[in-house]
Amino acid sequence: MTTTEADVTPAILSAVQRHPLVARAWKQSIGRMRGNYRSGPKGMPDVDGWTKDGRRIGIEIKAPGGGHGGTLDQIATIDSMRQCGCVAGFVTSADEAVAILNAAMEAA
Repeated sequence: MTTTEADVTPAILSAVQRHPLVARAWKQSIGRMRGNYRSGPKGMPDVDGWTKDGRRIGIEIKAPGGGHGGTLDQIATIDSMRQCGCVAGFVTSADEAVAILNAAMEAA
């Protein structure tokens, strides 16, 4: 059976929430709702939040084995967040999310 994004999301979110750098993090619900209304802009990361030193967090979760590529909107959002000093990236596991947060902690 193939592991999906939904399968790995709980562990990733839990690891991000428990990380010592993180003040607050949650699963962002983005998508199309009834009619032509979107609950957020295209490309917003799956996990949103902020660090204890005030940086925004944006973690885009991808299914294991599917690579780290996202849609053009997701890539543009993560790139823009990084350029602005946010802690952001694409992950397929809790270990990858922790590595992004550890690197951000060391860079601070």
